[in-house]
Amino acid sequence: MSSTYLNSARRSAALLLGLVLFGAGYLGFFSEGVLLHLQVDSLQNFFHVGTGAVALIAAFEEDRFTHWALLLLGVTLGLLSVDGFVWNGTLFDLFPLTSADNYAYMVLSSVALVVSVWEVEKMFERPARRRLLRVRR
Repeated sequence: MSSTYLNSARRSAALLLGLVLFGAGYLGFFSEGVLLHLQVDSLQNFFHVGTGAVALIAAFEEDRFTHWALLLLGVTLGLLSVDGFVWNGTLFDLFPLTSADNYAYMVLSSVALVVSVWEVEKMFERPARRRLLRVRR
Protein backbone atom coordinates (compact mmCIF):
# COMPACT_ATOMS: atom_id res chain seq x y z
CA MET A 1 0.00 0.00 0.00
CA SER A 2 1.20 3.45 -0.74
CA SER A 3 1.26 6.27 1.76
CA THR A 4 -1.28 8.17 -0.36
CA TYR A 5 -3.79 5.38 0.19
CA LEU A 6 -3.08 5.35 3.93
CA ASN A 7 -3.43 9.10 4.04
CA SER A 8 -6.83 8.97 2.36
CA ALA A 9 -7.90 5.98 4.48
CA ARG A 10 -7.02 7.84 7.66
CA ARG A 11 -8.87 10.92 6.53
CA SER A 12 -11.86 8.89 5.36
CA ALA A 13 -12.05 7.16 8.75
CA ALA A 14 -11.80 10.51 10.54
CA LEU A 15 -14.58 11.88 8.35
CA LEU A 16 -16.78 8.85 8.96
CA LEU A 17 -16.19 8.86 12.73
CA GLY A 18 -16.74 12.60 12.84
CA LEU A 19 -20.03 12.38 10.99
CA VAL A 20 -21.25 9.50 13.17
CA LEU A 21 -20.31 11.16 16.47
CA PHE A 22 -21.39 14.66 15.48
CA GLY A 23 -24.65 13.35 14.04
CA ALA A 24 -25.37 11.25 17.14
CA GLY A 25 -24.72 14.24 19.38
CA TYR A 26 -26.85 16.57 17.27
CA LEU A 27 -29.76 14.14 17.01
CA GLY A 28 -29.45 13.34 20.71
CA PHE A 29 -30.52 16.86 21.59
CA PHE A 30 -33.88 16.23 19.89
CA SER A 31 -34.51 12.74 21.25
CA GLU A 32 -36.36 11.76 24.41
CA GLY A 33 -33.31 10.25 26.13
CA VAL A 34 -32.93 7.26 23.78
CA LEU A 35 -31.40 7.36 20.30
CA LEU A 36 -31.22 4.06 18.37
CA HIS A 37 -31.29 2.03 21.63
CA LEU A 38 -28.49 4.19 23.04
CA GLN A 39 -29.19 6.17 26.19
CA VAL A 40 -28.27 9.85 25.76
CA ASP A 41 -28.30 12.93 27.93
CA SER A 42 -27.14 16.52 27.47
CA LEU A 43 -23.55 15.98 28.65
CA GLN A 44 -23.19 12.94 26.42
CA ASN A 45 -24.57 14.92 23.47
CA PHE A 46 -22.03 17.69 24.04
CA PHE A 47 -19.29 15.04 24.27
CA HIS A 48 -20.39 13.49 20.97
CA VAL A 49 -20.63 16.85 19.21
CA GLY A 50 -17.18 17.87 20.52
CA THR A 51 -15.40 14.64 19.62
CA GLY A 52 -17.19 14.55 16.27
CA ALA A 53 -16.05 18.10 15.54
CA VAL A 54 -12.44 17.19 16.38
CA ALA A 55 -12.63 14.19 14.04
CA LEU A 56 -14.18 16.30 11.26
CA ILE A 57 -11.45 18.92 11.60
CA ALA A 58 -8.81 16.16 11.59
CA ALA A 59 -10.22 14.80 8.33
CA PHE A 60 -9.16 17.98 6.55
CA GLU A 61 -5.81 18.58 8.26
CA GLU A 62 -2.31 17.18 7.76
CA ASP A 63 -1.74 13.47 8.16
CA ARG A 64 0.16 13.82 11.44
CA PHE A 65 -2.69 15.80 13.00
CA THR A 66 -5.18 13.22 11.72
CA HIS A 67 -3.06 10.44 13.21
CA TRP A 68 -2.88 12.05 16.64
CA ALA A 69 -6.54 13.07 16.65
CA LEU A 70 -7.66 9.52 15.80
CA LEU A 71 -5.29 8.11 18.40
CA LEU A 72 -6.65 10.44 21.08
CA LEU A 73 -10.23 9.71 20.01
CA GLY A 74 -9.59 5.96 20.09
CA VAL A 75 -8.02 6.06 23.55
CA THR A 76 -10.81 8.27 24.93
CA LEU A 77 -13.61 6.11 23.56
CA GLY A 78 -11.72 2.98 24.62
CA LEU A 79 -11.48 4.25 28.19
CA LEU A 80 -15.21 4.94 28.22
CA SER A 81 -15.88 1.45 26.87
CA VAL A 82 -13.65 -0.19 29.51
CA ASP A 83 -15.28 1.97 32.18
CA GLY A 84 -18.69 0.74 31.07
CA PHE A 85 -17.73 -2.93 30.82
CA VAL A 86 -15.59 -3.24 33.96
CA TRP A 87 -16.98 -0.65 36.37
CA ASN A 88 -20.51 -0.22 34.89
CA GLY A 89 -19.78 3.41 34.11
CA THR A 90 -19.02 4.36 37.71
CA LEU A 91 -15.28 5.06 37.42
CA PHE A 92 -15.56 8.35 35.56
CA ASP A 93 -19.27 8.79 36.40
CA LEU A 94 -19.69 11.34 33.61
CA PHE A 95 -22.89 10.06 32.06
CA PRO A 96 -24.92 6.85 32.20
CA LEU A 97 -23.55 4.02 30.04
CA THR A 98 -25.60 1.07 28.86
CA SER A 99 -24.21 -2.10 27.32
CA ALA A 100 -25.19 -0.76 23.87
CA ASP A 101 -23.13 2.37 24.60
CA ASN A 102 -20.19 0.21 25.65
CA TYR A 103 -20.27 -1.83 22.45
CA ALA A 104 -20.67 1.30 20.31
CA TYR A 105 -17.69 2.96 22.00
CA MET A 106 -15.67 -0.25 21.64
CA VAL A 107 -16.32 -0.43 17.88
CA LEU A 108 -15.62 3.28 17.31
CA SER A 109 -12.49 3.08 19.45
CA SER A 110 -11.21 0.03 17.57
CA VAL A 111 -11.72 1.71 14.21
CA ALA A 112 -9.98 4.90 15.33
CA LEU A 113 -7.01 3.06 16.86
CA VAL A 114 -6.47 0.62 14.00
CA VAL A 115 -6.64 3.31 11.33
CA SER A 116 -4.46 5.75 13.29
CA VAL A 117 -1.57 3.31 13.81
CA TRP A 118 -1.77 1.45 10.49
CA GLU A 119 1.77 1.64 9.09
CA VAL A 120 2.48 4.76 11.07
CA GLU A 121 6.22 4.45 10.50
CA LYS A 122 5.75 5.41 6.83
CA MET A 123 4.17 8.65 7.90
CA PHE A 124 7.27 9.72 9.82
CA GLU A 125 9.88 8.59 7.31
CA ARG A 126 12.08 11.24 5.85
CA PRO A 127 12.12 11.43 2.10
CA ALA A 128 15.20 9.93 0.54
CA ARG A 129 17.90 12.46 -0.14
CA ARG A 130 18.90 12.95 -3.68
CA ARG A 131 22.55 12.58 -4.25
CA LEU A 132 23.97 15.24 -6.38
CA LEU A 133 26.63 14.06 -8.71
CA ARG A 134 29.38 16.49 -9.31
CA VAL A 135 30.59 16.62 -12.80
CA ARG A 136 34.25 17.43 -13.04
CA ARG A 137 35.39 19.48 -15.93
